[in-house]
Amino acid sequence: MLFSKKLKDPNCIMFLAIDENDNPVGQIRFDIDENKFAEIDVSVDKLERGKGFGSSIITSAVERVIKIIDLKAIYARVKLSNSVSIKAFKKAGFEVKETKILFNQPVVQLIWRLNE
Repeated sequence: MLFSKKLKDPNCIMFLAIDENDNPVGQIRFDIDENKFAEIDVSVDKLERGKGFGSSIITSAVERVIKIIDLKAIYARVKLSNSVSIKAFKKAGFEVKETKILFNQPVVQLIWRLNE
């Protein structure tokens, strides 16, 4: 199972996002490489989408992860067609780095630089 493998991975940090009533609304994962770059992956529950959780989940998780580990940058890869996610990452302080093809899909790579 990929999930159980990620839970045991020392280079993976995961958070569960909850609302003000302690109901789960999403999850966020950081996969950290040996050069202290992290790739962020965010998922908001389908029933909770469109309620403005995306950027606040991203912001909160980034603030927490940089207290746990010293990172150089955090990257996100978002399908070009997913304008809502791109907007959420931008609102959370990420900047567009480039657009490229990944697995035959156009994706936008966004970056949050920490230690320049």
